[in-house]
Amino acid sequence: MKKFLTLLSCLSLCILSIFLFTACNNNNNQNSYIISFMIENELYENILTTGDEEISFPLNPTKDGYVFDGWYIESNSQQTKISEKYFKTNHILSNVKVYAKFLPNMLNVTLNLNGGECSITSLEIKFGSEYELPIPQRNGYAFVGWYINNTKIENSTWIYDTQTITAKWEQVYIYSGNIITGITKYGKTLIELEIPAQIDGNDIKYIDEYAFKDSYSLKKIIIPNSIQEIGIGALSGCSSLEYVTIPFIGASESDLNTFGYIFGQEKYVGGSEIVQNKITYYIPSTLTKVNFNGSSITEYAFSNCKNLIEVTLNDDVTDIGGCAFYKCESLQNIIIPDSLTIIKHNTFNGCLKLKSVNFPSNLKTIEYNAFYDCRSLKTLTIPEKVVSIGNNAFDNCINVDVVYFNAIECNDIYYLSGAFENLGIETQGVTIYIGNKVKKIPSYLFSANSFPYIVNITNILFNENSVCSIIGGHAFYNSKIVSITLPNSVTEIEEYAFALVETLAYIVLNNNITTIGQGCFNYSTAFNTIYFRGTKQQFMEISFDSKYNEQVKNATVYYYSESQPLESGKYWHYNTDNNSILIWG
Repeated sequence: MKKFLTLLSCLSLCILSIFLFTACNNNNNQNSYIISFMIENELYENILTTGDEEISFPLNPTKDGYVFDGWYIESNSQQTKISEKYFKTNHILSNVKVYAKFLPNMLNVTLNLNGGECSITSLEIKFGSEYELPIPQRNGYAFVGWYINNTKIENSTWIYDTQTITAKWEQVYIYSGNIITGITKYGKTLIELEIPAQIDGNDIKYIDEYAFKDSYSLKKIIIPNSIQEIGIGALSGCSSLEYVTIPFIGASESDLNTFGYIFGQEKYVGGSEIVQNKITYYIPSTLTKVNFNGSSITEYAFSNCKNLIEVTLNDDVTDIGGCAFYKCESLQNIIIPDSLTIIKHNTFNGCLKLKSVNFPSNLKTIEYNAFYDCRSLKTLTIPEKVVSIGNNAFDNCINVDVVYFNAIECNDIYYLSGAFENLGIETQGVTIYIGNKVKKIPSYLFSANSFPYIVNITNILFNENSVCSIIGGHAFYNSKIVSITLPNSVTEIEEYAFALVETLAYIVLNNNITTIGQGCFNYSTAFNTIYFRGTKQQFMEISFDSKYNEQVKNATVYYYSESQPLESGKYWHYNTDNNSILIWG
């Protein structure tokens, strides 16, 4: 019995094997293939087909922010959209993959400004694309960002299905009516502040005492012209402040106070102690730039602000008080507007690092000590309308090496003496360029007050179209001129014009000269030669008193001759460069 069952089992296995082999052969003969439906390289569904029949697509897939466009097949790097009948007419001989294609939605996103203002109120954004959101404005508030519910959104790729985003604001100022009384906790974290003219419909006109006290993060603040009054110490303790725009100096436009007033008298870490009008204030040591939008700057306004580097003045400034920038030792740049006609006494006295000055075209007066000890100045350009330059106006400007003197009617008065004392004494010498409209070089202008002081002028150059007719008395007294060629326009040299110029070796005179004043070259010990652009007879007609002009009387005079003269005597001419002097042998 046991042997019979074993034999029966073996027979059954043989029959099953034959059946399976036959089934497999039949299936291969039907050529079945697999169509794989893919979504972004992931399998969505498989469908079995014979390769030449109409098929039924799976249910359309979905994707947030996109619309399903259909199924596509790739062939020869080309994508073709297919229908359910595609494989009936396009037979396949192997397994294939088809891919889902999605198109991004175009969204019209509304901007909820939440009390702010913006020129844009909606955006059309393509889902999945890069975008940039506008920055709205709201007076008295800081824009924190755009939010969807409690989630802040950043400029990047749009992945949201919402159609509304909301601006979020933080209040910056504490105010009561038209007065800013303080700053919020959030406001104290800000680096820059621009005080608005209005907050929530209220016209802001006043800033209270100590309103921004201890705003340690603040680096820049702009106070607009709409502000009428600022309380003492409004910016006290703002120890990081670097830049400020102000509409006036002191408490108000009519106040006669100084810059330190709005910073107060309370001492704090980071505050630089300064004394203005005998009052001690504390200004942030970081403060280097000031933009002034008012019309008048009081006396001593910025005096002793040793850390101030740059000041920009409003074009409408008509008055800068004396000593306004006295001892602003770090001040390098300042633009003086054309509206200013006078630079008062000591205005820039002690501005050791002042590099350049643009004198306004309407400037008429430069008072005494105006630029005393401005040691970094290199070039001066005196404009045409200047009629007065005060005593020691440019005294001790030791690095000036060029002066362009264009003043047409500079007053001929004694207090001009010493205006350029110690000018350029740290240079190789100062060159004075006389403009072509200057009619007279004023008396005492480029001279020193007394013998110990000098004016390091080594060259005087006249424009070829010069109309200068008079060299004023003592004009170059005690300077360092080596030689000078006067233009044809000069007819008179007044008394002591070149006296005590110990370096002067010779002078070139034209034949239009009629008068040489008393003591014109006295104590000019090196002076011994005159090159006269004329004949001996013309030179003899020049009016001068030999008793008071020993140097002229004893000088060797050479008379001009274009060609080699036939007669013996002292004659000269210019070399081919029309500059170098040659003596006819």
